[in-house]
Amino acid sequence: VELWLIGPIDPGDDWGNLAGRIRHDKLVPWRSLPSLLCQFDINIAPLVADNPFSQSKSEIKYMEAGLVRVPTVASPISAFRYAIQSGENGWLAESNQDWETRLSELVEDSGFRKQMGAQAYQDVIARYHPQVRSRELISTISQILEKFNYPKFEALPQTNQALERITPEYERHPTYMQMGIYSLRNRGWNILLKQIWIYFRRLLAPIFPF
Repeated sequence: VELWLIGPIDPGDDWGNLAGRIRHDKLVPWRSLPSLLCQFDINIAPLVADNPFSQSKSEIKYMEAGLVRVPTVASPISAFRYAIQSGENGWLAESNQDWETRLSELVEDSGFRKQMGAQAYQDVIARYHPQVRSRELISTISQILEKFNYPKFEALPQTNQALERITPEYERHPTYMQMGIYSLRNRGWNILLKQIWIYFRRLLAPIFPF
């Protein structure tokens, strides 16, 4: 068994003769993350449950692993309690004994491991697919508008128009011209002019502070 870490995580120095089983990959772009996650057999998300920072985190680690059919064992913070039904689509580990038991079961039984990964995948598709979440968003917005007596929000009609392809380079380092064209196409002149004003206001800030 090896422990794979991705990103700026310090595993400590007290691993003894197991230190050679730790593989540490640097932080990768999100587009490259699935190619690493699909090589995992088990995804772990250990967090200090009574820590405010931990409690503010989402269940994204469960979702990302589930999409590549990798089962997750996680600490029982609020987000994972919401996402994971322990024993059905993953595991919540409340104690050191829980961690040892759940990891041992998944390490030693490949069939069980694949079954839990498949169940996690089905759960993520059923509950977190963009089409599912968009319907939930429309419902939420409609309830908010209804409360304030605004007209009910309706979903935009689907069209056959192809979406503009955004390359990874465009996404990471768009030029000012590209950002301006995007704003003009999708947000209109009003927003574009405001963005231009903010840009020049920031340039002048060192001379004329806000």
